[in-house]
Amino acid sequence: KAGGLGEIGVYERTRPDGTALEVCSVPLAGGGFVRTFTDVTSRKDSEARIAHMARHDELTGLANRVLFRERIELAIARTRRTDERFAVLLLDLDRFKGVNDTMGHPAGDALLKMTAQRLCRTVRETDTVARLGGDEFAIVQTLIGSRADVERLCARILDAIKEPFEIAGHGVDIGTSIGIAVAPDDGLEAEGLLKNA
Repeated sequence: KAGGLGEIGVYERTRPDGTALEVCSVPLAGGGFVRTFTDVTSRKDSEARIAHMARHDELTGLANRVLFRERIELAIARTRRTDERFAVLLLDLDRFKGVNDTMGHPAGDALLKMTAQRLCRTVRETDTVARLGGDEFAIVQTLIGSRADVERLCARILDAIKEPFEIAGHGVDIGTSIGIAVAPDDGLEAEGLLKNA
């Protein structure tokens, strides 16, 4: 200790090149210590992938129900603290089943991925786009001033989705139905907002 030998125990360090090291220091009976350095990058990467999978849709990479619910709860907490308004939008794709039935599930999956990309382009960085399952998507639109902000987002979404999709050399036309709830006007509980939307 007098010689400044450093910490005793286990800790992790990430090197500038991204390598994660576990540093383990064990004191010796006669004084001093033994320090080992173990590359735990693959373990850390696996843990990060598992954490990501728990909160994101596997097909589209969007937020899943768990993360979407967390974002609603965060927005509710902000609204209670600051009177900030936000909207919950639930979207259901129109004519999606026909694509799955006539072109197959790979085409349906491709359509869902492209839809996710288009939805992400319509929102701001502060908003959250989620896939709740099947052809059901949802958005938490934060920092809205009025319902007009929500209406403008809905118009962008409708325009984005009505553009034909190119799947396996075929043009595919779909649409979407959108349900909307604005907090606090339409509720300030997650379940109530989802039901109202």
